[in-house]
Amino acid sequence: MPGGKKNPARGNKSPARGQGVKKSRMADSQEPTIEHNERSVPSTKFISDTNSNSEPSMESITEESARLFSDSLSESTWKSYSRARSVLASFQLQYTLEKVRPVPVEQLVQFIAYLYLKHLSAATVRSYISGISFSHKSLNLEDITKNVIISKMLEGLHRGLYRRNPQKDNKAR
Repeated sequence: MPGGKKNPARGNKSPARGQGVKKSRMADSQEPTIEHNERSVPSTKFISDTNSNSEPSMESITEESARLFSDSLSESTWKSYSRARSVLASFQLQYTLEKVRPVPVEQLVQFIAYLYLKHLSAATVRSYISGISFSHKSLNLEDITKNVIISKMLEGLHRGLYRRNPQKDNKAR
C-alpha cells in the first residue's frame, strides 16, 4: 500500500496509522463493512497520546482496536467476505427468506445448494461460507457453519463428487 510501513515480523506492508481499512456497522444488518481512509498523515491526537506519559484517550483506544481488528484479515479477504454477505442477502431476497442472524441451518443448506446449482466452484462456496462464519463470530453469534450437515455438504463439494443434472435424471426415470 502506498505510504505503508514495512512490518518486519510479517514481511509485508501494513498501512501507516490512519491509512488502514476501517469497519463500521450497518444499522439494519449489524454486519461489519469496509471503508477506506485515505489520510496520509496520522492524526496529531493519536501522536500526542502515544508520545507522552499520559494515558491514551478512549477515542484512541477505540480507533486502535478497530485498526487491529481490520488488520486481522487482508483487504482481499474483507472484500470476499463482503461479497459472501451480499450474495446471501440477494439469495434471501430472491426466495423471500427471512434475514436473521445467525442464519438458520436450513437456509444455509439451501444457500449451498443454490451456489452449487449456479455452478460456483467448491472453493468459492467454501469462501462464502467462511465469510458467513466470520460474520457470525465477529458478532458473537453461534457459528452454524460447523453444523454436521453443513460440514458434510462442503465435504461433498470439496471431494468433487460428480455434478448431476436433475433434469436428465428425471427423464431417465
